[in-house]
Amino acid sequence: MEATPFSYLGWFILGVSTGLGPCFAHNTLLLVPYVGMARDTARGAIVEVLIYSLARVTTYALIGGVAAAAGGFFHDVLSDGTMHLALPVLLGSLLIIIALVTLFREDSGLCHRLHTSLIRPPGLTIFFAGIFTALMPCPILLAVISVSTASGNPVHGALTASAFGLGTALAPPLLVGPLLGLLKSRASAHRIRHVVSFAGAIFLFGYGLHLIVRSLW
Repeated sequence: MEATPFSYLGWFILGVSTGLGPCFAHNTLLLVPYVGMARDTARGAIVEVLIYSLARVTTYALIGGVAAAAGGFFHDVLSDGTMHLALPVLLGSLLIIIALVTLFREDSGLCHRLHTSLIRPPGLTIFFAGIFTALMPCPILLAVISVSTASGNPVHGALTASAFGLGTALAPPLLVGPLLGLLKSRASAHRIRHVVSFAGAIFLFGYGLHLIVRSLW
């Protein structure tokens, strides 16, 4: 595909449709429970969403640039069955650890320390989740990589993948997260915030387990 503003617009539109379609459930089950679990204000939720989106777009840009520079090698690596197994297991394990650390932070000194170092700092954990999410192989991502590889131009490859990544960042779950943070900040009872945090951790644990089981099955 020729490197023109219209080609980048096309990849951006494809990213929007992907965010509304194949990526919708994945982003919802990851980002919304995490925000509900970890943040009690709209501002905190917005920070998490922006960092998650930044991690994804940056990773897409690197994928596109490296694919253009490395030829078909990078496409072969991501399409290999090992990556289809390793990345969901890594992401699922991260989500399970986050959930357990949150659920038992009051009962375990280790969980409390991990919660303080991993979850309390804004954006630290969700940044890695965004990287893993962007790297997960799927047919549309492989198509982006193929176009970037064919261009042979790292700049064009990075811009193509970035346009696609920016499109996926417009998915509704990325808007729902801040709304959930706003609702928690407006909740008058501490018990309500606690219930939302508990439910977010349980959903996150379940989704992490689902990712691992599905990849190993």
